[in-house]
Amino acid sequence: MQNLNIKVGRFTLQPFRQLRLNGRPVPLGNKALEILSTLAAANGEIVTKNELINLVWAGLSIEENALHVHVVALRKALGDDAKLLITVRGLGYRLEVGYINDNHNTGFKQFSSLAVLAFVNMTGDPQLDYLGEGMAEELINALSRIPGLKVSSRTSSFAFKNRNIDVRQISDQLNVAAIIEGSVRIAGGRARVTAQLIDAEDGNHIWSKNLDHEFADLLILQGDITDAIVESLKKYIQPEPHDMSLMLAI
Repeated sequence: MQNLNIKVGRFTLQPFRQLRLNGRPVPLGNKALEILSTLAAANGEIVTKNELINLVWAGLSIEENALHVHVVALRKALGDDAKLLITVRGLGYRLEVGYINDNHNTGFKQFSSLAVLAFVNMTGDPQLDYLGEGMAEELINALSRIPGLKVSSRTSSFAFKNRNIDVRQISDQLNVAAIIEGSVRIAGGRARVTAQLIDAEDGNHIWSKNLDHEFADLLILQGDITDAIVESLKKYIQPEPHDMSLMLAI
């Protein structure tokens, strides 16, 4: 993920990259970081223990106790903010995170232009790169149908694939106000797509959503998940003024 900033109490999390406190990296094991990132991407929703195990240890047979060990280490690293990592007895965990809200009229910052980057393939199989590309392309097509919303072309957006570039630099080159990026994972015959909306002005994380789907029919999977993402993003989209009467007519 590229410079996503999620507030976890006093900490700043860049999912699957690092946890920082006062600008300095916090020592954290890879599995603990993956657990924290997965919980953050759930946007405050419960992630079951089985889901965490399947996503963090994809394809491996892991005892629940192993998950518990890393959660304990994570709570220790968070210190006083460990209270934000909530155990839901009998189910799993959820994480309370902070978001940016700076539009006084709607409660949400809104954008009239954006780019969708190729989703990251987190399956561990390079031959499945097409999953992330297809998911992003489907989303580009759907968002492009919103009157007044400027969406960068697939060719322009995908030029940044596998390049670790600050989202602010990407937005400058594409001349957009927001960036959508995400990832695709597969575990136990199911696909999990995570999508994030980033404010290109400061690189801050605005919105995130996890979507799970049976991995049987790829076209149905992409269509259903795209519809869910677009529906969730509507409140963050503000088309150009001359198209206000047609706002979100999709």
